[in-house]
Amino acid sequence: MENGVWLNFLPVMDTDEFGDEYVEKLKVYLVNNSNAVYKFDYKLTFFGDADFELKNTVQPFENFYIHDVDFSDMSDSPAFEFDFSLPVAEKNKADHFESVIKLKPKQLFNRIEELKKKMKLLFRICYWRNTPTKPRRDKIAAG
Repeated sequence: MENGVWLNFLPVMDTDEFGDEYVEKLKVYLVNNSNAVYKFDYKLTFFGDADFELKNTVQPFENFYIHDVDFSDMSDSPAFEFDFSLPVAEKNKADHFESVIKLKPKQLFNRIEELKKKMKLLFRICYWRNTPTKPRRDKIAAG
């Protein structure tokens, strides 16, 4: 089903010496649930400083594994930055578009608690549902 481009987070759990479960790391996936191919430049930053970078292409309806992020780093103002582009220009579609997801620690904690309650494996955040369009240029009447 075509429903946009998403960033999926899969928490990897472990158990401490007291038998309590905790999140060790998050597996991060770019999910392209669309008919379009996208080139992307990805950067993960903490407190504005780059920590990890990747350039690649995601195919239609592909789950693209990006990397693991230590859960302990998620309180350091992470920003998941993408710069997307179309490999071939399309008439009404933007050739280039940027998107950033910033997760706040409380948001992240709440999402993980919700996963546990609902017995789900991952949570996801939508970048967009439809490929961004080019800005419209209205014709100005000469006169």
